Amino acid sequence: MPKYDERSNKRRAEMQSRQLEESMSLERRIAIAQSRERGTIDEFYGPHREALQAEIDNLNDRLTEKGVKAAIYRRLYGSRDRKQLDRSRETMRSIDERIGERSDAFDSRAFTVKQNLSTRHDIQRENLEMDIESPSVRPRSRETSTADMVVSGFREPPRQSSKERSR
Repeated sequence: MPKYDERSNKRRAEMQSRQLEESMSLERRIAIAQSRERGTIDEFYGPHREALQAEIDNLNDRLTEKGVKAAIYRRLYGSRDRKQLDRSRETMRSIDERIGERSDAFDSRAFTVKQNLSTRHDIQRENLEMDIESPSVRPRSRETSTADMVVSGFREPPRQSSKERSR
């Protein structure tokens, strides 16, 4: 049964405040990084994408234009324009795919970082509750806490070599 005395509640509230601040800080850092990533994508692909879209619009207009001149032009150059339009659309799809891949990779990294923080917070809460319930058992030092091991990718403390054990 969890303890709800004043000291225990204060410790829970302090940890909850700290964890909330960490979560909000992470969200801010992710938002800033996402904005930078979008800027980089726009800087890299933007000019080419805009020129390509203008070319697609121009070719569409030429191929759908009405009138005698347009009909003659289509008769002479229509197949060339259709091929160019197909190539331009394919290039546009390729650019959009690359942009999507970069965005997906960013989202995946952000999700992983959020999951790691959430896992660390869960472990910290469990450790706090165990400490509150059995004060004789003290939590491990900051360097080897279970929460830090999970976030850094370790599942258990590093093993000592035989030289270190013999000292």
